[in-house]
Amino acid sequence: MRTESLTSSEGVRLQISVLANAKNESVTTEDVRGTQPWKEIQLHWVAPPGGTYGSVCVRRFMSDMPESDIQGAAWIDDVSLVPVDEASPTP
Repeated sequence: MRTESLTSSEGVRLQISVLANAKNESVTTEDVRGTQPWKEIQLHWVAPPGGTYGSVCVRRFMSDMPESDIQGAAWIDDVSLVPVDEASPTP
């Protein structure tokens, strides 16, 4: 992910959501804001048992600051879900 002049107290992040056993479970990465060079974002995640549907999306949480419309730009490239051996160390 790369950002340029991304304003607001909340930046952009990636979120993985899965429908499992009739409830939605999700995890998010750290947010990226301001001006940042290309940075690899990783999130170690284990699919819940009974997961039937999932999505990966770009997310921004609402800012607590008044009149905090976000401005700037964010670029995201090469998003992938990669299976790993659960016995291997977390990246």
